[in-house]
Amino acid sequence: MFQGRKLRAQARQADLTAEQVYWAYQEKLLTAVKEVEDAMGQEHALTARQAHISDALTNAERSFETYQTKYRQGLVSFLDLLTVQTQTFDLQVQKPS
Repeated sequence: MFQGRKLRAQARQADLTAEQVYWAYQEKLLTAVKEVEDAMGQEHALTARQAHISDALTNAERSFETYQTKYRQGLVSFLDLLTVQTQTFDLQVQKPS
Protein backbone atom coordinates (compact mmCIF):
# COMPACT_ATOMS: atom_id res chain seq x y z
CA MET A 1 0.00 0.00 0.00
CA PHE A 2 2.80 2.43 0.86
CA GLN A 3 4.52 1.48 -2.39
CA GLY A 4 1.30 2.30 -4.32
CA ARG A 5 1.10 5.79 -2.81
CA LYS A 6 4.73 6.38 -3.63
CA LEU A 7 4.18 5.29 -7.24
CA ARG A 8 1.11 7.53 -7.56
CA ALA A 9 3.08 10.46 -6.13
CA GLN A 10 5.88 9.80 -8.60
CA ALA A 11 3.37 9.61 -11.46
CA ARG A 12 1.80 12.88 -10.35
CA GLN A 13 5.25 14.48 -10.12
CA ALA A 14 6.05 13.26 -13.63
CA ASP A 15 2.76 14.72 -14.90
CA LEU A 16 3.55 18.09 -13.30
CA THR A 17 7.06 18.07 -14.72
CA ALA A 18 5.72 17.27 -18.19
CA GLU A 19 3.21 20.10 -17.87
CA GLN A 20 5.93 22.55 -16.83
CA VAL A 21 8.06 21.49 -19.79
CA TYR A 22 5.05 21.91 -22.10
CA TRP A 23 4.33 25.44 -20.86
CA ALA A 24 8.00 26.42 -21.10
CA TYR A 25 7.96 25.15 -24.70
CA GLN A 26 4.79 27.15 -25.43
CA GLU A 27 6.39 30.28 -24.00
CA LYS A 28 9.55 29.86 -26.11
CA LEU A 29 7.46 29.16 -29.20
CA LEU A 30 5.37 32.30 -28.71
CA THR A 31 8.52 34.34 -28.13
CA ALA A 32 10.04 33.01 -31.35
CA VAL A 33 6.88 33.71 -33.34
CA LYS A 34 6.75 37.26 -31.97
CA GLU A 35 10.41 37.85 -32.84
CA VAL A 36 9.84 36.65 -36.41
CA GLU A 37 6.72 38.81 -36.73
CA ASP A 38 8.62 41.86 -35.41
CA ALA A 39 11.50 41.25 -37.81
CA MET A 40 9.12 40.91 -40.76
CA GLY A 41 7.41 44.16 -39.76
CA GLN A 42 10.74 45.93 -39.55
CA GLU A 43 11.76 44.54 -42.94
CA HIS A 44 8.51 45.80 -44.46
CA ALA A 45 8.97 49.25 -42.90
CA LEU A 46 12.57 49.42 -44.14
CA THR A 47 11.54 48.44 -47.66
CA ALA A 48 8.81 51.10 -47.68
CA ARG A 49 11.24 53.72 -46.31
CA GLN A 50 13.80 52.90 -48.99
CA ALA A 51 11.16 53.22 -51.71
CA HIS A 52 10.09 56.62 -50.35
CA ILE A 53 13.70 57.81 -50.23
CA SER A 54 14.26 56.70 -53.84
CA ASP A 55 11.11 58.53 -54.96
CA ALA A 56 12.10 61.63 -53.02
CA LEU A 57 15.59 61.54 -54.52
CA THR A 58 14.19 61.35 -58.04
CA ASN A 59 11.99 64.37 -57.34
CA ALA A 60 14.83 66.26 -55.65
CA GLU A 61 17.14 65.68 -58.63
CA ARG A 62 14.45 66.98 -60.97
CA SER A 63 13.92 69.97 -58.74
CA PHE A 64 17.65 70.68 -58.60
CA GLU A 65 17.83 70.68 -62.40
CA THR A 66 14.90 73.07 -62.53
CA TYR A 67 16.52 75.37 -59.95
CA GLN A 68 19.80 75.31 -61.88
CA THR A 69 17.97 76.48 -65.00
CA LYS A 70 16.09 79.15 -63.06
CA TYR A 71 19.32 80.30 -61.39
CA ARG A 72 21.01 80.71 -64.76
CA GLN A 73 18.01 82.76 -65.87
CA GLY A 74 18.25 84.90 -62.74
CA LEU A 75 14.87 83.76 -61.41
CA VAL A 76 16.09 82.25 -58.11
CA SER A 77 18.89 83.13 -55.71
CA PHE A 78 22.08 81.19 -55.19
CA LEU A 79 20.90 80.41 -51.65
CA ASP A 80 17.73 78.77 -53.05
CA LEU A 81 19.85 76.70 -55.44
CA LEU A 82 22.20 75.71 -52.63
CA THR A 83 19.28 74.69 -50.41
CA VAL A 84 17.85 72.41 -53.11
CA GLN A 85 21.29 70.96 -53.79
CA THR A 86 21.79 70.23 -50.08
CA GLN A 87 18.43 68.48 -49.88
CA THR A 88 19.33 66.40 -52.91
CA PHE A 89 22.68 65.48 -51.40
CA ASP A 90 21.04 64.49 -48.09
CA LEU A 91 18.74 62.12 -49.96
CA GLN A 92 21.63 60.67 -51.95
CA VAL A 93 23.37 59.82 -48.69
CA GLN A 94 20.25 58.04 -47.41
CA LYS A 95 19.58 56.16 -50.63
CA PRO A 96 19.85 52.40 -50.28
CA SER A 97 22.74 50.76 -52.07
